[in-house]
Amino acid sequence: MSEYSDLTLLILADVTDRFFLQSPGVANVDDPIFTTPWMLRTLQRDLLMLENQLPYFVLEKLFELINNKNIDRQAVSLEVLAVTFFDPLLPRENAASKLNTQKPCAHLLDVFRSTFLKSVREKVDKKGEARVKIQPNPDGSVSALVRERQLIHFASELQEAGMQFKKRKGQDLLDIDFDRGTLWIPPLSIDDSTVPLFLNFVAFEQCHDHARPFFTSYFMFWDSLVNSPGDIQILHKHGTINHVLGSNADVANLLNKLCREIVYDLDQCYLYNEIKEVNDYCKPYDESKYRVWWRNLIRERFSSPWTCQQTAGGRERFPRTLLKTERGSTKKKKKLKGGKNKNLTTRYLSYMPMGAAFFR
Repeated sequence: MSEYSDLTLLILADVTDRFFLQSPGVANVDDPIFTTPWMLRTLQRDLLMLENQLPYFVLEKLFELINNKNIDRQAVSLEVLAVTFFDPLLPRENAASKLNTQKPCAHLLDVFRSTFLKSVREKVDKKGEARVKIQPNPDGSVSALVRERQLIHFASELQEAGMQFKKRKGQDLLDIDFDRGTLWIPPLSIDDSTVPLFLNFVAFEQCHDHARPFFTSYFMFWDSLVNSPGDIQILHKHGTINHVLGSNADVANLLNKLCREIVYDLDQCYLYNEIKEVNDYCKPYDESKYRVWWRNLIRERFSSPWTCQQTAGGRERFPRTLLKTERGSTKKKKKLKGGKNKNLTTRYLSYMPMGAAFFR
Protein backbone atom coordinates (compact mmCIF):
# COMPACT_ATOMS: atom_id res chain seq x y z
CA MET A 1 0.00 0.00 0.00
CA SER A 2 2.96 2.33 0.45
CA GLU A 3 3.35 2.59 -3.34
CA TYR A 4 0.23 4.76 -3.61
CA SER A 5 0.00 8.39 -2.53
CA ASP A 6 -2.41 9.59 0.12
CA LEU A 7 -4.43 11.42 -2.54
CA THR A 8 -4.82 8.23 -4.57
CA LEU A 9 -6.03 6.33 -1.53
CA LEU A 10 -8.52 9.07 -0.69
CA ILE A 11 -9.93 8.96 -4.22
CA LEU A 12 -10.15 5.16 -4.15
CA ALA A 13 -11.83 5.22 -0.77
CA ASP A 14 -14.34 7.79 -2.00
CA VAL A 15 -15.11 5.79 -5.14
CA THR A 16 -15.45 2.56 -3.18
CA ASP A 17 -17.75 4.27 -0.72
CA ARG A 18 -19.92 5.46 -3.59
CA PHE A 19 -20.49 1.85 -4.61
CA PHE A 20 -22.20 1.44 -1.24
CA LEU A 21 -24.37 4.48 -1.87
CA GLN A 22 -25.53 2.95 -5.15
CA SER A 23 -26.51 -0.34 -3.57
CA PRO A 24 -30.19 -1.22 -2.98
CA GLY A 25 -31.62 -0.18 0.34
CA VAL A 26 -29.23 2.70 0.92
CA ALA A 27 -30.79 6.14 1.12
CA ASN A 28 -29.87 8.72 -1.49
CA VAL A 29 -27.34 11.30 -0.40
CA ASP A 30 -27.31 14.95 -1.40
CA ASP A 31 -24.09 14.71 -3.36
CA PRO A 32 -23.23 16.56 -6.61
CA ILE A 33 -21.85 13.32 -8.04
CA PHE A 34 -25.30 11.76 -7.92
CA THR A 35 -27.49 14.83 -8.46
CA THR A 36 -25.65 15.91 -11.62
CA PRO A 37 -26.39 13.33 -14.35
CA TRP A 38 -23.50 14.20 -16.68
CA MET A 39 -20.98 14.10 -13.83
CA LEU A 40 -21.99 10.59 -12.78
CA ARG A 41 -21.84 9.32 -16.36
CA THR A 42 -18.42 10.89 -16.84
CA LEU A 43 -17.18 9.23 -13.66
CA GLN A 44 -18.47 5.86 -14.83
CA ARG A 45 -16.67 6.15 -18.16
CA ASP A 46 -13.41 7.37 -16.57
CA LEU A 47 -13.34 4.55 -14.03
CA LEU A 48 -13.54 2.01 -16.87
CA MET A 49 -10.70 3.44 -18.93
CA LEU A 50 -7.85 0.96 -19.18
CA GLU A 51 -5.22 3.54 -18.20
CA ASN A 52 -7.16 4.33 -15.00
CA GLN A 53 -7.31 0.77 -13.71
CA LEU A 54 -5.74 -0.20 -10.39
CA PRO A 55 -5.18 -3.72 -9.09
CA TYR A 56 -8.39 -5.21 -7.83
CA PHE A 57 -6.85 -6.32 -4.53
CA VAL A 58 -6.35 -2.64 -3.63
CA LEU A 59 -10.06 -1.95 -4.01
CA GLU A 60 -10.88 -5.10 -2.06
CA LYS A 61 -8.70 -3.92 0.82
CA LEU A 62 -10.36 -0.50 0.86
CA PHE A 63 -13.74 -2.15 0.60
CA GLU A 64 -12.90 -4.29 3.61
CA LEU A 65 -11.81 -1.27 5.66
CA ILE A 66 -14.95 0.69 4.82
CA ASN A 67 -17.15 -2.32 5.45
CA ASN A 68 -15.69 -2.82 8.93
CA LYS A 69 -16.44 0.80 9.82
CA ASN A 70 -20.01 0.58 8.56
CA ILE A 71 -21.42 -2.57 10.10
CA ASP A 72 -25.00 -1.42 9.60
CA ARG A 73 -24.71 -1.51 5.83
CA GLN A 74 -25.86 -4.48 3.82
CA ALA A 75 -23.32 -7.19 3.14
CA VAL A 76 -23.14 -6.85 -0.64
CA SER A 77 -20.04 -7.97 -2.50
CA LEU A 78 -17.80 -5.44 -4.19
CA GLU A 79 -18.32 -7.12 -7.56
CA VAL A 80 -22.10 -6.74 -7.36
CA LEU A 81 -21.81 -3.10 -6.31
CA ALA A 82 -19.40 -2.38 -9.15
CA VAL A 83 -21.65 -3.98 -11.79
CA THR A 84 -24.67 -2.10 -10.40
CA PHE A 85 -22.71 1.15 -10.58
CA PHE A 86 -21.57 0.66 -14.20
CA ASP A 87 -24.68 -1.03 -15.59
CA PRO A 88 -26.35 2.25 -16.77
CA LEU A 89 -23.66 2.52 -19.45
CA LEU A 90 -25.21 -0.50 -21.18
CA PRO A 91 -28.36 -1.49 -19.28
CA ARG A 92 -29.22 -5.19 -19.03
CA GLU A 93 -31.57 -7.28 -16.95
CA ASN A 94 -29.96 -8.74 -13.83
CA ALA A 95 -26.41 -8.10 -15.01
CA ALA A 96 -24.90 -8.94 -11.61
CA SER A 97 -26.05 -12.56 -11.95
CA LYS A 98 -23.70 -13.00 -14.91
CA LEU A 99 -20.53 -12.38 -12.93
CA ASN A 100 -17.76 -14.92 -13.31
CA THR A 101 -16.99 -15.85 -9.71
CA GLN A 102 -14.67 -18.74 -10.60
CA LYS A 103 -11.87 -16.56 -11.92
CA PRO A 104 -10.22 -13.64 -10.08
CA CYS A 105 -10.52 -10.30 -11.84
CA ALA A 106 -7.66 -7.94 -12.56
CA HIS A 107 -9.54 -4.67 -12.06
CA LEU A 108 -12.94 -3.01 -12.41
CA LEU A 109 -12.87 -3.13 -16.20
CA ASP A 110 -12.30 -6.87 -16.04
CA VAL A 111 -15.17 -7.25 -13.58
CA PHE A 112 -17.64 -5.45 -15.81
CA ARG A 113 -16.40 -7.21 -18.95
CA SER A 114 -16.97 -10.63 -17.39
CA THR A 115 -20.72 -9.97 -17.18
CA PHE A 116 -20.95 -10.03 -21.00
CA LEU A 117 -19.27 -13.41 -21.43
CA LYS A 118 -21.35 -15.96 -19.52
CA SER A 119 -23.24 -17.56 -22.43
CA VAL A 120 -20.26 -17.20 -24.78
CA ARG A 121 -17.98 -19.03 -22.33
CA GLU A 122 -20.52 -21.83 -22.07
CA LYS A 123 -20.76 -22.10 -25.86
CA VAL A 124 -16.98 -22.17 -26.28
CA ASP A 125 -16.59 -24.78 -23.55
CA LYS A 126 -19.23 -26.91 -25.27
CA LYS A 127 -18.26 -26.53 -28.93
CA GLY A 128 -14.70 -25.31 -28.65
CA GLU A 129 -13.13 -22.43 -30.50
CA ALA A 130 -11.66 -22.76 -33.96
CA ARG A 131 -11.58 -26.50 -34.52
CA VAL A 132 -9.01 -26.49 -37.31
CA LYS A 133 -5.60 -24.95 -36.79
CA ILE A 134 -4.20 -23.02 -39.71
CA GLN A 135 -1.67 -25.13 -41.61
CA PRO A 136 0.16 -23.49 -44.51
CA ASN A 137 -0.21 -25.01 -47.97
CA PRO A 138 2.89 -26.34 -49.77
CA ASP A 139 3.16 -23.01 -51.58
CA GLY A 140 3.01 -21.16 -48.26
CA SER A 141 -0.56 -19.85 -48.67
CA VAL A 142 -3.31 -20.22 -46.11
CA SER A 143 -6.09 -18.49 -48.02
CA ALA A 144 -8.55 -21.40 -47.93
CA LEU A 145 -8.59 -21.71 -44.16
CA VAL A 146 -8.45 -17.97 -43.62
CA ARG A 147 -11.54 -17.74 -45.84
CA GLU A 148 -13.36 -20.03 -43.43
CA ARG A 149 -12.38 -17.93 -40.42
CA GLN A 150 -13.40 -14.55 -41.82
CA LEU A 151 -16.78 -13.36 -43.02
CA ILE A 152 -16.39 -12.73 -46.75
CA HIS A 153 -19.73 -11.02 -47.45
CA PHE A 154 -21.28 -7.78 -46.27
CA ALA A 155 -24.82 -7.54 -44.94
CA SER A 156 -26.18 -6.30 -48.27
CA GLU A 157 -24.60 -9.23 -50.12
CA LEU A 158 -25.86 -11.72 -47.55
CA GLN A 159 -29.37 -10.34 -47.97
CA GLU A 160 -29.09 -10.70 -51.75
CA ALA A 161 -28.03 -14.31 -51.23
CA GLY A 162 -31.32 -14.94 -49.41
CA MET A 163 -30.10 -14.72 -45.82
CA GLN A 164 -32.30 -13.17 -43.15
CA PHE A 165 -31.30 -11.05 -40.16
CA LYS A 166 -33.23 -11.29 -36.92
CA LYS A 167 -32.84 -9.76 -33.49
CA ARG A 168 -31.91 -12.26 -30.82
CA LYS A 169 -33.61 -11.46 -27.55
CA GLY A 170 -32.67 -12.52 -24.06
CA GLN A 171 -29.06 -13.41 -24.91
CA ASP A 172 -25.70 -11.87 -24.14
CA LEU A 173 -24.40 -9.21 -26.49
CA LEU A 174 -21.73 -11.46 -28.00
CA ASP A 175 -23.94 -14.53 -28.46
CA ILE A 176 -24.40 -14.53 -32.26
CA ASP A 177 -25.95 -17.59 -33.88
CA PHE A 178 -26.71 -18.85 -37.39
CA ASP A 179 -29.50 -21.32 -38.09
CA ARG A 180 -31.22 -22.34 -41.34
CA GLY A 181 -30.39 -19.27 -43.35
CA THR A 182 -31.04 -16.82 -40.52
CA LEU A 183 -28.35 -14.84 -38.71
CA TRP A 184 -29.48 -14.15 -35.15
CA ILE A 185 -27.74 -11.10 -33.65
CA PRO A 186 -28.39 -9.57 -30.21
CA PRO A 187 -29.05 -5.83 -30.63
CA LEU A 188 -25.91 -3.68 -30.53
CA SER A 189 -26.27 -0.14 -29.15
CA ILE A 190 -23.87 2.52 -30.42
CA ASP A 191 -23.76 5.82 -28.51
CA ASP A 192 -21.38 8.10 -26.63
CA SER A 193 -21.32 5.76 -23.62
CA THR A 194 -20.91 2.39 -25.28
CA VAL A 195 -18.20 3.31 -27.79
CA PRO A 196 -15.53 4.15 -25.15
CA LEU A 197 -16.58 1.04 -23.22
CA PHE A 198 -16.08 -1.24 -26.23
CA LEU A 199 -12.75 0.37 -27.07
CA ASN A 200 -11.46 -0.30 -23.55
CA PHE A 201 -12.68 -3.92 -23.68
CA VAL A 202 -10.71 -4.48 -26.90
CA ALA A 203 -7.66 -2.64 -25.53
CA PHE A 204 -7.71 -4.80 -22.39
CA GLU A 205 -7.82 -8.00 -24.45
CA GLN A 206 -4.85 -6.79 -26.47
CA CYS A 207 -2.78 -5.97 -23.38
CA HIS A 208 -3.62 -8.84 -21.02
CA ASP A 209 -1.99 -12.22 -21.61
CA HIS A 210 -4.82 -14.33 -20.18
CA ALA A 211 -7.79 -12.35 -21.52
CA ARG A 212 -9.48 -14.31 -24.29
CA PRO A 213 -10.26 -12.05 -27.28
CA PHE A 214 -14.03 -12.29 -27.19
CA PHE A 215 -14.75 -8.62 -27.88
CA THR A 216 -11.93 -8.48 -30.43
CA SER A 217 -13.48 -11.36 -32.39
CA TYR A 218 -16.93 -9.82 -31.97
CA PHE A 219 -15.98 -6.48 -33.52
CA MET A 220 -13.88 -8.12 -36.21
CA PHE A 221 -17.12 -9.88 -37.17
CA TRP A 222 -18.92 -6.53 -37.31
CA ASP A 223 -16.08 -5.03 -39.34
CA SER A 224 -16.54 -7.79 -41.93
CA LEU A 225 -20.34 -7.52 -41.87
CA VAL A 226 -20.49 -3.75 -42.44
CA ASN A 227 -18.94 -1.98 -45.41
CA SER A 228 -21.29 0.88 -46.23
CA PRO A 229 -24.21 2.91 -44.82
CA GLY A 230 -26.52 0.55 -46.72
CA ASP A 231 -25.37 -2.35 -44.55
CA ILE A 232 -26.17 -0.35 -41.41
CA GLN A 233 -29.59 0.47 -42.82
CA ILE A 234 -30.35 -3.21 -43.40
CA LEU A 235 -29.22 -4.22 -39.91
CA HIS A 236 -31.05 -1.32 -38.27
CA LYS A 237 -34.23 -2.23 -40.12
CA HIS A 238 -34.11 -5.70 -38.56
CA GLY A 239 -33.37 -4.36 -35.07
CA THR A 240 -29.85 -5.78 -34.75
CA ILE A 241 -28.14 -2.40 -34.39
CA ASN A 242 -29.28 0.87 -32.83
CA HIS A 243 -27.36 4.12 -32.80
CA VAL A 244 -27.66 7.81 -32.03
CA LEU A 245 -24.54 8.99 -33.86
CA GLY A 246 -26.39 10.94 -36.52
CA SER A 247 -25.98 8.97 -39.74
CA ASN A 248 -25.48 5.42 -40.93
CA ALA A 249 -22.22 6.50 -42.57
CA ASP A 250 -20.80 7.52 -39.17
CA VAL A 251 -21.67 4.13 -37.68
CA ALA A 252 -20.18 2.22 -40.62
CA ASN A 253 -17.00 4.28 -40.38
CA LEU A 254 -16.81 3.67 -36.63
CA LEU A 255 -17.20 -0.10 -36.89
CA ASN A 256 -14.56 -0.27 -39.63
CA LYS A 257 -12.08 1.67 -37.48
CA LEU A 258 -12.82 0.03 -34.15
CA CYS A 259 -10.41 -2.87 -34.67
CA ARG A 260 -7.89 -1.17 -36.90
CA GLU A 261 -4.24 -2.13 -36.31
CA ILE A 262 -5.00 -4.78 -33.71
CA VAL A 263 -3.47 -8.24 -33.43
CA TYR A 264 -6.14 -10.76 -34.35
CA ASP A 265 -5.51 -14.47 -33.72
CA LEU A 266 -7.78 -16.52 -35.98
CA ASP A 267 -7.21 -19.62 -33.84
CA GLN A 268 -9.04 -17.97 -30.93
CA CYS A 269 -12.15 -16.79 -32.78
CA TYR A 270 -15.19 -17.96 -30.82
CA LEU A 271 -17.43 -17.30 -33.87
CA TYR A 272 -15.56 -19.76 -36.10
CA ASN A 273 -18.52 -22.14 -36.50
CA GLU A 274 -21.02 -19.38 -37.28
CA ILE A 275 -18.71 -17.69 -39.79
CA LYS A 276 -18.01 -20.95 -41.59
CA GLU A 277 -21.73 -21.77 -41.79
CA VAL A 278 -22.50 -18.33 -43.23
CA ASN A 279 -19.74 -18.65 -45.84
CA ASP A 280 -20.89 -22.16 -46.76
CA TYR A 281 -24.46 -20.90 -47.15
CA CYS A 282 -23.28 -18.36 -49.74
CA LYS A 283 -21.09 -20.70 -51.80
CA PRO A 284 -23.84 -21.82 -54.25
CA TYR A 285 -24.77 -18.20 -54.77
CA ASP A 286 -21.17 -17.18 -55.48
CA GLU A 287 -20.50 -20.05 -57.85
CA SER A 288 -23.30 -19.03 -60.22
CA LYS A 289 -21.94 -16.39 -62.64
CA TYR A 290 -25.45 -15.48 -63.70
CA ARG A 291 -26.47 -14.75 -60.13
CA VAL A 292 -23.35 -12.67 -59.53
CA TRP A 293 -24.02 -10.69 -62.72
CA TRP A 294 -27.68 -10.25 -61.80
CA ARG A 295 -26.75 -9.19 -58.26
CA ASN A 296 -24.37 -6.52 -59.55
CA LEU A 297 -26.95 -5.28 -62.05
CA ILE A 298 -29.65 -4.94 -59.40
CA ARG A 299 -27.29 -3.25 -56.93
CA GLU A 300 -25.87 -0.76 -59.42
CA ARG A 301 -28.89 -0.01 -61.64
CA PHE A 302 -32.04 -0.81 -59.67
CA SER A 303 -31.13 -0.30 -56.01
CA SER A 304 -33.35 2.79 -55.63
CA PRO A 305 -36.09 4.67 -57.54
CA TRP A 306 -33.51 7.24 -58.68
CA THR A 307 -31.17 4.69 -60.24
CA CYS A 308 -34.15 3.01 -61.92
CA GLN A 309 -35.19 6.36 -63.39
CA GLN A 310 -31.66 7.05 -64.60
CA THR A 311 -31.48 3.62 -66.23
CA ALA A 312 -34.82 4.16 -67.97
CA GLY A 313 -33.74 7.61 -69.11
CA GLY A 314 -30.48 6.21 -70.48
CA ARG A 315 -32.48 3.59 -72.40
CA GLU A 316 -34.34 6.36 -74.20
CA ARG A 317 -31.41 8.73 -74.74
CA PHE A 318 -28.93 6.18 -76.10
CA PRO A 319 -30.56 5.68 -79.55
CA ARG A 320 -30.99 9.44 -79.91
CA THR A 321 -27.31 9.97 -79.20
CA LEU A 322 -26.43 7.44 -81.87
CA LEU A 323 -28.68 9.17 -84.39
CA LYS A 324 -27.18 12.59 -83.65
CA THR A 325 -23.67 11.19 -83.99
CA GLU A 326 -24.57 9.53 -87.29
CA ARG A 327 -26.16 12.71 -88.67
CA GLY A 328 -23.15 14.79 -87.71
CA SER A 329 -20.81 12.43 -89.49
CA THR A 330 -22.88 12.41 -92.70
CA LYS A 331 -22.75 16.21 -92.99
CA LYS A 332 -18.97 16.08 -93.16
CA LYS A 333 -19.00 13.46 -95.88
CA LYS A 334 -19.47 14.62 -99.40
CA LYS A 335 -20.79 11.39 -100.74
CA LEU A 336 -21.81 8.02 -99.43
CA LYS A 337 -21.36 4.91 -101.46
CA GLY A 338 -24.71 3.27 -101.78
CA GLY A 339 -25.15 -0.12 -100.18
CA LYS A 340 -21.68 -0.43 -98.69
CA ASN A 341 -22.01 1.80 -95.63
CA LYS A 342 -24.95 1.30 -93.38
CA ASN A 343 -25.83 4.09 -91.02
CA LEU A 344 -24.27 3.96 -87.59
CA THR A 345 -27.41 3.01 -85.69
CA THR A 346 -28.21 0.11 -87.99
CA ARG A 347 -24.65 -1.22 -87.80
CA TYR A 348 -24.65 -1.01 -84.02
CA LEU A 349 -27.97 -2.78 -83.61
CA SER A 350 -26.89 -5.52 -85.99
CA TYR A 351 -24.26 -6.57 -83.44
CA MET A 352 -26.87 -6.82 -80.70
CA PRO A 353 -29.36 -9.70 -81.10
CA MET A 354 -31.75 -8.10 -78.69
CA GLY A 355 -30.82 -4.54 -79.58
CA ALA A 356 -33.64 -3.80 -81.94
CA ALA A 357 -36.27 -5.14 -79.54
CA PHE A 358 -34.65 -3.36 -76.60
CA PHE A 359 -34.80 0.09 -78.17
CA ARG A 360 -38.27 -0.13 -79.67
